[in-house]
Amino acid sequence: MTTEQTNRTRLAQESTSRRTSPLPLLRSLTLVSSQAIGGDVTLFSFSHKRRFGFRAGQHGLLIIPRGGMKPFSIASSPAEETIMIGTRLSSGSKFKLALAALKPGDRVRFLAPLMNFTTAGTARELVFLAQGVGITPIRSILLDITDRGLGKKTTIVHVGHDHAFRAETEQLADSAVYPSTSESFRTAVLTAAEDCPSATFMISGAPAFVKSTTTLLQDRAVAASQIKSDTMLGY
Repeated sequence: MTTEQTNRTRLAQESTSRRTSPLPLLRSLTLVSSQAIGGDVTLFSFSHKRRFGFRAGQHGLLIIPRGGMKPFSIASSPAEETIMIGTRLSSGSKFKLALAALKPGDRVRFLAPLMNFTTAGTARELVFLAQGVGITPIRSILLDITDRGLGKKTTIVHVGHDHAFRAETEQLADSAVYPSTSESFRTAVLTAAEDCPSATFMISGAPAFVKSTTTLLQDRAVAASQIKSDTMLGY
């Protein structure tokens, strides 16, 4: 185990022992760095003065001065020392221009944690179905499973023309498939539904993607109780 993994495991144990905040709080974050990570995704890392409790898979509302507000899944695990978000900047919206213009040391506000796209109440087997930047909360969850030794069996199907975080997710998951077309994604989903009939299926991506993937699973007799989704608005 590397020093980084050891530190994450220690911090994960400390995070587990603390009660996760039941209500979102408005926090101040400071930009540390930004970098392109593939899949047309830019990763932004922020520091924070005080660690705050959140569960892997949750998100928050990022507020940028003169830019507005937008929801983002947290890409980092609760045991990592920075808060990470990943997004595409190509839309050229007022918010994305303000985000792209941030420099290390600039401050933003973050209202978190929000929503419940987490492993709470899930089966031992997890199948993650992600589209593009929808991989961000799944990275957080996969790291958290490893950090806390949760003993989950994980499969990931990540569709896109390029795959952000592939080097990490491919290593963290027990099984990983990276299709580049809708048809190959459909085939991979059907295979996963057949191979893992009792799994919890966790879907993350644009609204149309979440809707069509949910329908595909339900047509294959996957119960609604087995499906959790994180709909990313604005993509």
